Amino acid sequence: MNKIASSQTPRNDIRKFFMKILISIYTIFLILFVIFSYAFVDLNLFYLKPLITDFYQIQRVLVTLIYFLFIILSFTFYLLLLKLFHEKKLPISRVRNVIKLTIGVLLLAYPAMLSYDIFNYIATAKVLFLYHENPYIIMPIEFFGDPLLFFMHAANKIALYGPFWIILTGIPFLLSLKNFLLSLFLFKLFLVPFYFGTLFIMSKLSKNFLPILVFALNPLVIIETFVSGHNDIVMMFFALISFYLILKKRVFLSLILLLCSVLIKYATIFLLPLWIYIWIKQLSNNRTSPTPAHACQASDLPHSVRSGPKRRGYMVRFLLFFERTLVSREVNKQFSTSSNNKIDESSEKNLIFFYATLSMFMIFLLSVFREEIYPWYAIWFLPFTSLLFGKNFLTYFSISLSFGLMLRYIPFMLLGTYFGPTPILKVILTLVPVIIGVGMYALNNFNRQSSK
Repeated sequence: MNKIASSQTPRNDIRKFFMKILISIYTIFLILFVIFSYAFVDLNLFYLKPLITDFYQIQRVLVTLIYFLFIILSFTFYLLLLKLFHEKKLPISRVRNVIKLTIGVLLLAYPAMLSYDIFNYIATAKVLFLYHENPYIIMPIEFFGDPLLFFMHAANKIALYGPFWIILTGIPFLLSLKNFLLSLFLFKLFLVPFYFGTLFIMSKLSKNFLPILVFALNPLVIIETFVSGHNDIVMMFFALISFYLILKKRVFLSLILLLCSVLIKYATIFLLPLWIYIWIKQLSNNRTSPTPAHACQASDLPHSVRSGPKRRGYMVRFLLFFERTLVSREVNKQFSTSSNNKIDESSEKNLIFFYATLSMFMIFLLSVFREEIYPWYAIWFLPFTSLLFGKNFLTYFSISLSFGLMLRYIPFMLLGTYFGPTPILKVILTLVPVIIGVGMYALNNFNRQSSK
């Protein structure tokens, strides 16, 4: 026993040393990314005049290569951390510190590195809380001489977001005391509790930390939330907590919170049919179940969905086959040692996450008809795909798509125009990683089937 213990001690010391080196390199990487973000400071942003270099316009090829390298490294760190945690070489306490470290450093990044949306948030809040005008009627450009007009985009548009989001923006705006730089970073800091709230609700829905980590450290999620400061994480926080509550049969509060989500950015209106379906089925099960012992679990979709073929429509049968093919066969293996009731409960909950993924991915694809697909729109379905994490199609697809979406910034970064070859290059850069990811899934799946 003493020999075994003594042999394990050097291994543990080497492992701890390796982890310290890895975290140190990761910290340096984050700091360098923050420094790099200030190469994109707008020439008209006089608030940051000492940091204006015009580097991103003078050295477009170099800047593009550096950005591409950062994205590759960010996903490399991401997959490495997931692997180490999955192999139990990285404890939860250290993972939580990595998440806090990532957020703390990236909050210092220049917010308009990849998107100017945060300026629009501030401008809309300013129209309502400073000028006391209706942002759905009055445009920011109508306030002549306002400093924001020198560098914000879409100044000639009325408010693009829901009323609940505009009300929420009053918190960071009023706390900034009319100081632009303070408001710029308070708007990002304002997202932190919603991000951690999303992780908390996911932990309640999953009971497994790995799916939470899959979402928490996804480079698309952390860059679009804590660098660019997009409000999608707020919308999804209210959507997730709404579904958590409807599964607990707290119907009224769940509906209110879902409506709050819809009134932030409207996209989660596509979750309303699924919410209504769960609610109606819960009501029908309560009426038909003679005793509580035969009642459907409050946190489940009813088993009538999986009943005999005579009661299923063709669409339902197709969706069940589709869901089993992409998700259940792999995800439910982790519950194989549980009782049958627990297997059914987990399976039904996975079915809800799957339909939620389909719903939000549908609106994600439809956004191309409104303007274009923006990378941060992936935050609409990533919480649900993360909850279905496993050796399944959705996992490979969502991670490779996240990588591809972060490459969509490259054509404009390189060419400086939204026209010409830029649109087709965006499509190519998005699809190539997805094709590779799906190909890897197919190859791994074939190897697993061959080994049986």
